[in-house]
Amino acid sequence: MKFITEDDLRHKYREAPFLEYPYQEGSRLTPGGRQFLLDRGVKIGERCGGIGKPEYHAQAKPDGSCEAEPDIRVKLALQTSSAGFLQAGVDLLETDLLLAQEMFAMEQYLTRLIKGEEQPEKLDGQPCTGLYPGNFSQNTGICFEINSFHAQTDKGREIVKLHYLRCLLQEQEPWLSGALREGVNCLINRLSQMICRELGGTVCQRKQ
Repeated sequence: MKFITEDDLRHKYREAPFLEYPYQEGSRLTPGGRQFLLDRGVKIGERCGGIGKPEYHAQAKPDGSCEAEPDIRVKLALQTSSAGFLQAGVDLLETDLLLAQEMFAMEQYLTRLIKGEEQPEKLDGQPCTGLYPGNFSQNTGICFEINSFHAQTDKGREIVKLHYLRCLLQEQEPWLSGALREGVNCLINRLSQMICRELGGTVCQRKQ
């Protein structure tokens, strides 16, 4: 599989700006590449059951529309993310019990999403400047990039764990649809809020 990076897209966009990017079979956007498109308002093609989503199988709905279901590879990748939440929770038990409990709760939420089970309650974070109930289940990008500087702060270990989980989910989000996609977006946005909290942020850094 060919991975389309931010550098690939930046070069293509510099040559001729475009408003829509269609997926092509045998390729996948990296998280950085996808974020590059989102930052510029480029629509990412999502043709149900078509080339745009090669790892989906279209299923007709009663209203005549179609909603794609992820194949086994996508579900396995999400299960890996679920296991990542468990591992993070175990690692944090002795240093931050509250954060560890949040990890376990998010793992349970993701597991129910994967199984298609009804959620007992919606996963919402505390409203902030960039996130609120109206957009919490949408793809809103990320507040700011995490790098080695953040990793060396007092809460570096926690921040890196949260960022890693966020990246795992971001990698799969473009291939999801319906309630599963909305739920994963909720998890991504909640992780962004938690990262900000661990950094001690008081001013929202989300790009407006």
